[in-house]
Amino acid sequence: MISGPQMYLQRGMSMIEMMVALTIGMVMMGGLIAAVVASQNTHRLTSDIGLLQENGRYALDIMSESIQMAGHWGGVEAENITLHSNIADLEDGDGSCTESWIVSVATSVQGYEGGSTAPLNCISSSEYRSQTDMLVVRYASTFGMKKAAPGSASDDNFYLRSNVSTYEAEVFRDKESSSTSVTESDTTYSYPYTTELYYVSPCQTSDCSEDPDIPTLYRLAISGTKFKSEPLVSGVENLQLEYGWDSTGDNMADTYGDASAVTDWDDVRSVRVALVTRSLEKDSAAEAQTSYSIGSYMGSGSQTVDVSSADQHYRRKIYTRVIQLRNRG
Repeated sequence: MISGPQMYLQRGMSMIEMMVALTIGMVMMGGLIAAVVASQNTHRLTSDIGLLQENGRYALDIMSESIQMAGHWGGVEAENITLHSNIADLEDGDGSCTESWIVSVATSVQGYEGGSTAPLNCISSSEYRSQTDMLVVRYASTFGMKKAAPGSASDDNFYLRSNVSTYEAEVFRDKESSSTSVTESDTTYSYPYTTELYYVSPCQTSDCSEDPDIPTLYRLAISGTKFKSEPLVSGVENLQLEYGWDSTGDNMADTYGDASAVTDWDDVRSVRVALVTRSLEKDSAAEAQTSYSIGSYMGSGSQTVDVSSADQHYRRKIYTRVIQLRNRG
C-alpha cells in the first residue's frame, strides 16, 4: 500500500487533457471520413462518365452495324425478290407497322422525323420520347445464314433464300416451307430476314415502372411471326438523324438533310447519327442544364433542346457518327 506523499503522484488524465485528446481524435476522424466521401464521389463520377461513354459507343455500334447492312439481299437486287405466300403468317404490328410494311424490301432504309407524337403510330405515345427521330432498316442478315434447304429450320423465323447465279430470291417462313421459287444449286443460301425500327423510349421498361424514368434506345424487330420491341441501351435520351444522298449521279453523298428533305430513299448513301446519353442517376454536383445543343455539324444546323426541371442535374454526352450504306451503288 502506498501512503504518504507518494500517493499524490498517481494521477489520471485531467478534464482538459481528455478534451484535447477527444478534439484531436474527432479532427482525425473527420479528415478520414472526408477522404472516404471524396473517394466515393470520385469513384461515382468516374463510373458515371465511363457508363456514359460505354452506352454511347455501344448504341452507335449497334446502329452502325444495322445501317451498313441495309439493302443486303444475298447478292440479289430488291426488284428480283419475291414474297412466298406464307409471308401472310407474319403478324401485323400495331398501327402502320403492317406485314407489307415489314417486308417492304424495296425501301431498305427510311427515316422518320421526330415530333410531339411518334411519326409511326405503331409506337404508342407512352413508348415514344418526343422530338426524337426514328429509323427503319431492312436486310438479309449474314448471322445465321445457311445452306440447308427450306423446311429444315426448327425455329419459326423468316428467311430470304437467294441464288446469286440465277439472280433470284424469295422471302419465306422456313418452318412452313418445303420449297421456294428459287433455283437450288451450290450458290443458293438462306439468310435471316431482318427489319429493325430504332427509336427512343422515355422509359427503360414497357410499363414505365422505374422511378425516375430512364430514357432508353429501343428496337422493334422480327421475332418468329411477331414484330416485337426490345430495349437496347439505357440512358439514351435523344436521337437525331440526317441523310446524305447522291444528287449528281456519282454514287457519293453530296447533300445532307433530315427525313423530310429526302425525295427518294434509293438515293441515300449515308446516315448521320447524333445521340445523347445521360447518367442513370442524378448528381447534385452536375450542372443544372436547362438546355443543350445537338447536331451543330449537321446540314440543318444546331438544334437547341430544352431540359425540363425534372431532367436537370444529369451528366450528358453527345456522340456523332457518319455511317456509310455499303449496299448502294
